[in-house]
Amino acid sequence: MLYAVADLTCGPFPGPGSGNERHVSMNPMHEFIYHNDNHVEDAFQRFKRAHNKNYRDKAAHELRKHNFRHNLRSVALHWIVWTYIVP
Repeated sequence: MLYAVADLTCGPFPGPGSGNERHVSMNPMHEFIYHNDNHVEDAFQRFKRAHNKNYRDKAAHELRKHNFRHNLRSVALHWIVWTYIVP
């Protein structure tokens, strides 16, 4: 289903709020192709500091970071759906 949207104007790409998190969370293939997940590591480190999180070993840390990465993508997808698709 397509929706007609009035009173919108185009701006320069990529637009406002185009930090690393938004860019890469919306393009996981970039992460895969270029083997670069610094944006996830940075966001995960900020999360750990903000919530005082420490993990018992490297395996637990990597599992939590893996889950964090997927949650980051999920949140970004929901943000797009509820911002642009659901009227």
